Amino acid sequence: MSVSDKTHWRARSFVAWRQGNTATARLAWASEIRVPPYAMSHTIRDQEKLLARVRRLKGQMEAVERALEARQACGDILNLVASVRGAVNGLTIELIEDHIRGHVAGHESQGEREEGAAELIEIVRRYLK
Repeated sequence: MSVSDKTHWRARSFVAWRQGNTATARLAWASEIRVPPYAMSHTIRDQEKLLARVRRLKGQMEAVERALEARQACGDILNLVASVRGAVNGLTIELIEDHIRGHVAGHESQGEREEGAAELIEIVRRYLK
């Protein structure tokens, strides 16, 4: 997806959100997400635990949505958003840790370790942008 495409989808997502159309906003935002064409073994092994985290995140996002719809105080909404951010960071840290154990430190081959490290570096760069 080119930079202009990303800008278009972000703008579309924001406009839809501002107009109260949260379904379109989610769809526009989700269209940016790229899923690798392979499954990581640790995500399969820990699938239930990871899915539970994602479901909690989903519930927290729905709480933010309800608070906005109810026109709650901005301080309350900011606290909800902070909890979402913490949950996303926790999920990210868990996935990074599992990636390092499974795809970097867990391989005997130097080439596979380097490949896993390079992949992780790219992921962290995207995450920190």
